[in-house]
Amino acid sequence: MSKRKRHAGFLLNDEVPDLHIKLKDRDAITPVHSEVLCLFSKLVRDMPKVPDGNPTIWDLSAVVLEGMSEPVTGATVDLWLDCVYSCVDSSRRFKLTSSNLEAARPLLHFADYAGSATIVFEKITSSLVDNPELCLTVLTDSEQGLSEDLVLRGYQYYFFSGDLYEVQLSSGNAESGRSVTMEEPCRQRFTSAVCSKLEEWLYLAGRLALVPLVELLLAFIKLQLFPGDCSIFAACIGSVYSPRVLQAIPTPVLLAGFLRDSLCHRPSDFNLTASDVKAEVKSAEAKKWFGDTADTKYQLRRRADGCSIIDLADENVECVLPVRVLVGGMTEEASAKVVQEVLSKVQDAD
Repeated sequence: MSKRKRHAGFLLNDEVPDLHIKLKDRDAITPVHSEVLCLFSKLVRDMPKVPDGNPTIWDLSAVVLEGMSEPVTGATVDLWLDCVYSCVDSSRRFKLTSSNLEAARPLLHFADYAGSATIVFEKITSSLVDNPELCLTVLTDSEQGLSEDLVLRGYQYYFFSGDLYEVQLSSGNAESGRSVTMEEPCRQRFTSAVCSKLEEWLYLAGRLALVPLVELLLAFIKLQLFPGDCSIFAACIGSVYSPRVLQAIPTPVLLAGFLRDSLCHRPSDFNLTASDVKAEVKSAEAKKWFGDTADTKYQLRRRADGCSIIDLADENVECVLPVRVLVGGMTEEASAKVVQEVLSKVQDAD
């Protein structure tokens, strides 16, 4: 029996591109294969084709994407084409070179404009969330053009004595790391800017159903809320969860949140009266604030508002952390297993 000959490379390499893309910032056209783009773009698939074998013109020279002031650039279209062609051509590579989340905004908007297939958004999302240095750039002083890059994974940020501190979870402790002087009212503007950026990205990621990116942003928010009174969010955290964000949150994320609340919320109310507490380190986040020693004792007290807190005030850190006790119900491991089982059934049903 004769073996079928395996073709090397891209099967359309010898085919003349029949779709010409016209761009504002380029004099020359960008030739592509409509046969490829039709598989991944609803806009191209529905585009009227020119008869008699002449190339079809896809004129993007006047297309201004959402939130932009100038027509879409050739660099953005090239990134999208790399993403699309990499699905069918093993020699074509797609990778986002910038660690700045904002740099991906034009690409996401163009992918949305082109009516891109789910796999295109999945590739873009993977390239973002797989980058350990992915960061959110936030202005600290708009007048001087100063900004801070907040790394979305593995870093914690908090305020202390007028400074913004950055600590890496994999090393050091709460009082180590880089600090930036940030007095009022710059601190208030920074807090508002962080919340505004997160709101924008949660909405965009939710609207485009980029579940891994939504989950990464939510995990970042939870991590930055850990320092309590020292959190960079202060009283602005509610502005992150705007009506449009809540309406755009992907169904899997909403279902997971509902299940966790149903399984983990306890109908119990305890007042802690112990004078000191032993803190056992179980996470990198806790290690930053409690140190490596598992048998260290910390003072527990109640504020006037009835909240039980651990007072961590010393010569280095001035911060209090609310204390909550979960009594009864399922263990964290058991409830997580149930959440995963239910979500798997939902995905199978879809």
